[in-house]
Amino acid sequence: MPSQAIVGPPVSVVLFLLSESIDGGIKAKKYALPWAFGTEGEGVHLEIVERGRPFNWCQQPTGHEGPEQPRSQTGDVHKSTMSLNYIKNFYEGCLRPPTVIGQFHTLFFGSVRMFFLGVLGFAVYGNEALHFSCDPDRREINLYCYNQFRPITPQVFWALQLVTVLVPGAVFHLYAACKNIDQEEILERPIYTVFYIISVLLRIILEVIAFWLQSHLFGFQVHPLYMCDASALEKTFNVTKCMVPEHFEKTIFLSAMYTFTVITILLCIAEIFEILCRRLGYLNNQ
Repeated sequence: MPSQAIVGPPVSVVLFLLSESIDGGIKAKKYALPWAFGTEGEGVHLEIVERGRPFNWCQQPTGHEGPEQPRSQTGDVHKSTMSLNYIKNFYEGCLRPPTVIGQFHTLFFGSVRMFFLGVLGFAVYGNEALHFSCDPDRREINLYCYNQFRPITPQVFWALQLVTVLVPGAVFHLYAACKNIDQEEILERPIYTVFYIISVLLRIILEVIAFWLQSHLFGFQVHPLYMCDASALEKTFNVTKCMVPEHFEKTIFLSAMYTFTVITILLCIAEIFEILCRRLGYLNNQ
C-alpha cells in the first residue's frame, strides 16, 4: 500500500495521540483516525503500523511489532556505582584519617587494643565463672556471688567501650563519604574542621566515662578473696568467702586496659592540637 501523507488540523492529531495513549491499542487508532481524517483514515493507519508508527513517540511497543524491549539499566548501574563510591570513601576515611596522629591511633594502636582484648582477654577471663568458687556444695551460692562480683563481664564492657568510642568518628566519616569530601578538604574548610574536632572531643568524653565506669565496676586491683553478701539468698548465710582465680593476671590485664584508655585520651588531645596547627598553617599559606 502506498504511503499517504497525514493532513489535518492540529486538533485532530492531538485527539488521535490522546486516544492512542489512553487505550494503548490498535482499535483506538481505527476509531480515532476516521473521525479525524475521514474514510481513508484506516488505510493511512495500517500504512503507519506497517512502517513502524512514526507518530507514536511515547507509547510502549505492542504485539504487532515484536516482543517488548527491556528497559535501560543505566540508572540502576549509576546508583550501584554511587553506593560503591560511598562505601569506598567511608572505608578510606576510617582507615586514613586526615591527621597523622589519627592514622597512628586507627591503624596501630586501635589494632593492638582489639587484638589484646580479643586474644588475651578471652584467655584471662574466659573460664572465670567456672573457677570462681564460694561453696563447692552449693552451686546457687557460686552463681549468686559471681553475679555480685561481676555485674558485667569485663570482655563485654570493653567491647562496648570500643564500639561506643568508634561511633563519633564513624558517623563523621559516613557523612564525609556521602558528601564526597576528601580527607585533605576536611582541614581546608572550617565547617568540616569543626565537625571533625567535635567528633574527637566526643571520643575523649566517651573514654573518660568508660574509665570512670571501669574503676567503679572492677576497681584497680583484683584481690584473691571476695567477700560475698549472700543474706538475700538464704538467711542462714551472711558473708561468704569466695576464691577469685588468677587474680594476679587479672590485675595486670586490668592495668593494661586502664593504660590503653589513658593513651587513647592523650592521642585524641594531641590530634586536636595537630588539627589546629595544620589549620593555622593552611591559613598562613593563603
